[in-house]
Amino acid sequence: NSDSSASSKTMTYADAADSALRGPALFAGYFFGAVVRLMMCDNFSLDNTDDGGGVVTGNGPFIPSAQLRLQAIGLLDEAIKYGSAAQIARCNTLKARTYLYLGDYANALTAAQAGMGVGAAPLQARFNLVTQNNWYTDAGQGRSQYMAAPRFKAYVDSLPSEANRIPLYRHPSFSGEEYWQQNKYDAQDAPYNYMTWQENHLMLAELAIRNNENATALDLVNVVRASHDVVALTDDDIQAEF
Repeated sequence: NSDSSASSKTMTYADAADSALRGPALFAGYFFGAVVRLMMCDNFSLDNTDDGGGVVTGNGPFIPSAQLRLQAIGLLDEAIKYGSAAQIARCNTLKARTYLYLGDYANALTAAQAGMGVGAAPLQARFNLVTQNNWYTDAGQGRSQYMAAPRFKAYVDSLPSEANRIPLYRHPSFSGEEYWQQNKYDAQDAPYNYMTWQENHLMLAELAIRNNENATALDLVNVVRASHDVVALTDDDIQAEF
């Protein structure tokens, strides 16, 4: 309910239960407002401009991706005011990702350090048999429209434990050619991880490398590999690659 006057408009609540919904509702509004903006510029951005990509909203003006990302950071800062500890950590992981895209590595590090810790539950997009996971329906066992790039099979061939991180299956082929598809999303209702603690760790690793803290970065990467039961990397492995 709202009580309007010429000079003010105050929100009132029917009871304590309604009042208790205010914080979670504000968190959800601010957080998913940020997510929508980031998905627009991260996944659907036009790239034919000098502004580093952007989007057009309806019949409105072109909005550069950098501007959308800054808007998203502002919304995440508002969401943090109303979130639980786990929600605040997710906000910071998303802020770290956004600052990395902006090339603001100092703020990315601050956000990632306050982000999702080891073992934190992922933030997931959920699907069902009506609204299906398109990785399954278009690029998995549901349909053979897209195949995995050959390099993914090469990863698994070179180090078999990578199959824990990169699940693949061979798609039937009348020609006898080898085609491999992802099997990470192996059902119509398989959830999609939008944010994970592993991503937060890998961002910390990237930022450590930028600060010439290579040993720290390797430790962070190996924590992620261990979470997938993939063999740890050594400094010799990295030197051999580069």
